[in-house]
Amino acid sequence: MIDQCIWLCANTAGESLKLRNMILSETYIIDAMNKIISEAQVNKVSLLKGILANIMWCVSNLSRSKPRDGTDPAPGIQATITQEEQMKLLYIIRTFMECKEMSLSMQDALWAIAYLVEQADDTFITQVCQGKSTMKTLVQYLGSHLHEEMTPALRAIGNILSSSNPENIDLFLFEGGLDALNPLMIENQSVQVMKEVLWSCSNITAGTE
Repeated sequence: MIDQCIWLCANTAGESLKLRNMILSETYIIDAMNKIISEAQVNKVSLLKGILANIMWCVSNLSRSKPRDGTDPAPGIQATITQEEQMKLLYIIRTFMECKEMSLSMQDALWAIAYLVEQADDTFITQVCQGKSTMKTLVQYLGSHLHEEMTPALRAIGNILSSSNPENIDLFLFEGGLDALNPLMIENQSVQVMKEVLWSCSNITAGTE
């Protein structure tokens, strides 16, 4: 029953920002997912894999600030979520990433981070980077052979590097970010990926002044 409720909220939230906002305001879905994923981490319950995957799909849809087609939100529709909601979703993402058995279901977690930092201020972006392994994980997935994992990792890093805190850039460089970006600039790479790589590089060279 719990799994079905989370699936319903995830599916509904992904349809439109209006429905997403309704779920955030009318339900306790974030707190419920927070509790479930915390219990999974403490008890190491592998039977919750299906629920955890649905939770991350839900978190990804709740983190969006634009409709699926990438257009701007309709007039009068609140696109961003509150800082409290951002922090709660970030906790869920980090906890999920620490579940080694979920390493094959990381796509939604990576997109969730990309969506969150896209709409966030520098303070929140720095909090994302301060996670003990968040940046390391993002850099790691730049080398994924799965386009579905590499793309959100690259998008998240580009947004992070656009912040004004030099420590975020330093952390990316420390984790070997440039070495991870270099293989993406190959001859048969897609134009969009090359644009994202060059955007990340321009954010690094521009500095924070």
